[in-house]
Amino acid sequence: MGVTLKESSCGTLSCVELLGEVESLAYQLDYYIKKETGMTFDMKEYELGESWLNITSVKQEEKKAVEVVVGREYAAVASTYANCYVQCNDGHRALQLYEQFHRNLTQPDLVAFVCTLKACTSLADLDYGQHIHSDIIDSGLEGNVVIGSSVIDLYIKGYSQQEHYEKVLQFLDQLQREGLSPDSVTFNSILKAYTSTGSVEDCRRAHMDIMECEGFRPDGIAFLCLLSACSHHPDLVERGCLHFKSMVDEYHLEPSVEHYNTLIDIFGHANCLNQAEDLIETIPFQKNSTGWTSLLNASKNRGHVNLGKRCFNQLMRMDPKNTASYVLMAGLYAQAGMLEDARKLEEMRRRTNGWKKPAKAFIEIDREVHGFVVGDQAHPKKCSCG
Repeated sequence: MGVTLKESSCGTLSCVELLGEVESLAYQLDYYIKKETGMTFDMKEYELGESWLNITSVKQEEKKAVEVVVGREYAAVASTYANCYVQCNDGHRALQLYEQFHRNLTQPDLVAFVCTLKACTSLADLDYGQHIHSDIIDSGLEGNVVIGSSVIDLYIKGYSQQEHYEKVLQFLDQLQREGLSPDSVTFNSILKAYTSTGSVEDCRRAHMDIMECEGFRPDGIAFLCLLSACSHHPDLVERGCLHFKSMVDEYHLEPSVEHYNTLIDIFGHANCLNQAEDLIETIPFQKNSTGWTSLLNASKNRGHVNLGKRCFNQLMRMDPKNTASYVLMAGLYAQAGMLEDARKLEEMRRRTNGWKKPAKAFIEIDREVHGFVVGDQAHPKKCSCG
């Protein structure tokens, strides 16, 4: 074989570095796959922005590539393609590749385990994820921090609220028995996962019962997760304010603009728009378009025209070409029956060259990807749609 694969040291890498290693491995395999299969492993990232590879090309190349390699090289090739499928949001195909490891009597490597766990998480396939977790234990890789974070994410998103909290505690205990101490990044990933499930109480318990009992002081990211959890529930304004106050007074952390904007979002969801406006006018950040846009959106949802005007004026001072501002304000006018004002706002948008980015679609024809923009009449592959 014409490619020499160096021993992986992924056990201590961050997730971003891990993906970088996978990409590097793909380039190392490029020559070999071209030579043995006659196919091209094209690492070009198409404008779709959702994957490294066109999914159709991946499937065609992967089928030939995995047939011509065995042993350690098979694990490397299959793991690389499994990662591509995860990036292409094709978790089912990633799981099929994992099954081929067993059929070929090949031991999956760290990359294969991580990618397959992510596929199970995206598919909400907890049963298969537990099967992979069992394989990880047998392989001796359970103590790896990257794998540990992936397993935690799987359990948090896969179990019901009552069950998954205990499962996370059990897994953290297992990490400690293996002689590993979860770091603050792991704990923050737990908080983020709880936030994504909308479980405010479990998010609070993870903060109080896990982080502090393990000797970790919550950082700014942890508090941002707590505030985000409160923003999903209009009746948790007081709790969100208490978390914010605790961050400043008890933990002596300096709030970032993201913390303030999340608190503004909490006020907006709870229809406490006056408090939100007071807050945004007093925070130590001069140009906070995100906060004013959030408040404008809340004004639109609640039908507060005058407050919406004040938000819109602030946004115009910062960026008179901000399309979102025009759209939200015009929507507010329309909801209030102020159609003439909405029309004038549209004229103002046109005069200031505010514009919406036209929608773009892609299609593959004869292994060539074509991009189409709404209103495009010049593309040679355009078709008449009546």
